[in-house]
Amino acid sequence: MRDRREAGISRAALGFSLTALGAALLVGHAFGLDFHVFWKLWPLWLVALGTLRLADRPRDGGGAWLVLIGLLLLADTLDVMDMHLSWPVFVIAGGVSLLLQELRRRRGEEAPYGQ
Repeated sequence: MRDRREAGISRAALGFSLTALGAALLVGHAFGLDFHVFWKLWPLWLVALGTLRLADRPRDGGGAWLVLIGLLLLADTLDVMDMHLSWPVFVIAGGVSLLLQELRRRRGEEAPYGQ
C-alpha cells in the first residue's frame, strides 16, 4: 500500500511541477518577460521536491540530500559559490547523516544495519 501511495505522491509532484512550469512559460510569453532570471532559479525545484519528500518521510535522507544539492546548485547558478569549491559540504553532510543514523539506531528508532 505504501508503494502505491509514494508513486501517487511522486506523480502529483511531477504533475504540479509541469503545470507550474507551463503556466510560468505561458505568462512569460504573454507578457514578454525575460526568463533569464527564471532559468537561474531552476534548482529551487530540487529544493521543493526535497522538502515534499522530507514532509512525507522525515526519517528518509533522500529529501535532505535533494534540498542540499538544490541549494548548492542554486548558490552556483547565482554566483554565490562555485560548485567545484562545495565538495566539502557533501563530506560534512555525509558525516552528519551517518551520525544521525547511529543515534537513531541506538535509541531503537530504526532496525540495525542490514536488517
